[in-house]
Amino acid sequence: MAYPVLNGDYVEHLLKRLAQDGAAPLPSVAVATQAFATLGNRPEEMLKALRQLSLHLPPGGNPDEHLPVIAATLRSTAADIELMKVEQLGGLATAIFERIASTDGDARGVFSSEAAADYSKAIGREVRVEEIQPAANDLLAANLIMRRGHGMYGVTDPFVQEIWREKKALENKG
Repeated sequence: MAYPVLNGDYVEHLLKRLAQDGAAPLPSVAVATQAFATLGNRPEEMLKALRQLSLHLPPGGNPDEHLPVIAATLRSTAADIELMKVEQLGGLATAIFERIASTDGDARGVFSSEAAADYSKAIGREVRVEEIQPAANDLLAANLIMRRGHGMYGVTDPFVQEIWREKKALENKG
């Protein structure tokens, strides 16, 4: 189920609350809002970023210069953890995840013979259609993909899908 995305109002409220609690120095609302967007509009990641900022900002440092770097680092780290889970499930699970993550909207045909042929190419051995379901179940159990309807799958976290796509684009450039 899609929930409304938190936005700058949340960030402004958060910064006001931190200021009332005596936290200083704080970034500007504009920079913090951009950092929040970088972090996929995830409150828990924003709190981590602000905590890192307060712990590691050098004396006299400008929080508006440091927060974007912290946010970018946390963004990559959070997604890397999820993507490592995919890799740990093995080559077939990775191929299934990649098929789903590369699809705009819902992925269909995840269990088709055409998909099995694609998975075979990706992992370098023949994949039988009956092997796909257990690997997909592992991805579902790890909350990496979700079933959106009969025969339709998507990546559970759009943030992770976005990072995966960015990494693939970098790999294809190199």
